[in-house]
Amino acid sequence: MVRAHFALFAVSFVGMVGCVAPLSGYQAGTTSRAEAMPTESFPVAFNGARRADAQLAAASTPPESPAPASTPSPVASAPRPAGAPWSVAVRPGAPQPNAHALIIGLGKYEGVPSPTGANTDARRFEEIATTTLGIPKANVTVLIDEQAGKTAIEKQLALLEARVPAGGRVYFFFAGHGSPEPTKGTAYLLPFDGDPRVLDATALVADDVLKRLARTKATEVVAFIDACFSGAGGRSVLSPGARPLVRVVGPTPPVAAGNGSAKIALFSSAKADQISGPLPGQPVGLFTHLVVRGLGAGEADVNGDGNVALDELAQWVPARVETEAKKDNRAQTPTLATSAGFGDTKAVLLGVGVGAK
Repeated sequence: MVRAHFALFAVSFVGMVGCVAPLSGYQAGTTSRAEAMPTESFPVAFNGARRADAQLAAASTPPESPAPASTPSPVASAPRPAGAPWSVAVRPGAPQPNAHALIIGLGKYEGVPSPTGANTDARRFEEIATTTLGIPKANVTVLIDEQAGKTAIEKQLALLEARVPAGGRVYFFFAGHGSPEPTKGTAYLLPFDGDPRVLDATALVADDVLKRLARTKATEVVAFIDACFSGAGGRSVLSPGARPLVRVVGPTPPVAAGNGSAKIALFSSAKADQISGPLPGQPVGLFTHLVVRGLGAGEADVNGDGNVALDELAQWVPARVETEAKKDNRAQTPTLATSAGFGDTKAVLLGVGVGAK
């Protein structure tokens, strides 16, 4: 039986560059939403297969129909601007019938400035999930803006624990604000109703979210976090007048709690002390944009075998992010971290049949 690997990519949130200021002085970003492209069928199915196994995983037996996910009502998305520089046509990949995805995009908040392009980033990753990754639409949950309150996110994390089958894979994507706790350096993910002044009560500890994902029955979790935690601007907010007093520690994949714990891979948009920003001059996150190109369009198929592995994506994206970030006079280096026992990232296939071959 093919051993499925669930890689959790945590993608740090990409946002506007600018110094953090009191709430009254924040700069609000603009948001836009990408329209999902139609999903095409693909003849080969796999469930997080390794590279050699993927060639043999023919979908001769249709998988049992998954239980309908309690996905919130979709938020209408604006048409993608024709010829937009950030527009990328994604390719269909082999179906992953036992995979699930939780996608969160916060382009606006109750009481803090809007991070540029976070809604668009989430919608673009949704397109990758249903097209390139071949995840059944019933297994994809998308929370946008008001839908992504703290309680709603915690509910969906609990539902993943109940629904993901043994041997499945979980993809987690978060685009929005991160916030550092000034005295301890703890990294928080800020939900729609989060308040930087009372993070303990209103926000989600990033490491706790990863631990929740690790408790699913998935073999691997791939998490992408497109946010930053430096408190220096971009997709990072602080309480008015506050500044970090200690070194901020970014999200870290948890140590496996036992043989039944999912292994985690976290792909973050920037280092803990950096700013995560937009594609220069465009209303989309730089990190997410290059993930879309590398995975969705198959450009990260470094070895030309037709597939995009986790290792290839982690090689292809960072250098390109660094080059583009320099145009905005900032340093931004995406990082990939994995939990103990995760295994060889070269063997963890994300998009099968989407590359140049």
